[in-house]
Amino acid sequence: VATYFFHRGRCLQQMEKYHRAVFDFSLAIHSDQSVPAYYAFRAICLHKLGQHEESLRDFNYAVDHVPEDHEFLFARGELLSEMKNYKAAIEDYSACAILAPADAKAYQARGNAYLKVRDGIKAIADLHKAVSLSGASPASYFKLGSAYLDTGQTGRSIEAFTQAIDACNESQVQP
Repeated sequence: VATYFFHRGRCLQQMEKYHRAVFDFSLAIHSDQSVPAYYAFRAICLHKLGQHEESLRDFNYAVDHVPEDHEFLFARGELLSEMKNYKAAIEDYSACAILAPADAKAYQARGNAYLKVRDGIKAIADLHKAVSLSGASPASYFKLGSAYLDTGQTGRSIEAFTQAIDACNESQVQP
């Protein structure tokens, strides 16, 4: 029965009915406490509801039991970043980048966190990596431009923002 609650909770989560989803994930956990995914998905919903401490507890359980799941690590990193615990977020994003080296979002998120702790050199390196992995998306160029701007490199910032604009124009021209 736990899996039924879990899957209904996933549907409710997709419908953005987070309170009800948390309830179903809790019922799934009550039925079977051994499945880390139940905790991770409840954590995602708790995060959406602004219940950060409860969310962190569930993410910790999930990551402790399945440390190789880069999606759990990334989601916990997002929570930690929102809680302004940037150093811990960087650790999660770093682990995520090791587990999924082709995942641009891990580098982009870690780059953003490096900016928060005023490490512009590492931020720019990560944001360059995100650009190269993301197929040159406008958002990646924008983040890179912002990093250059934050570190006083206005010339490079202008180049990155121009690339973001060009990437937007290219995506609008293509069918």
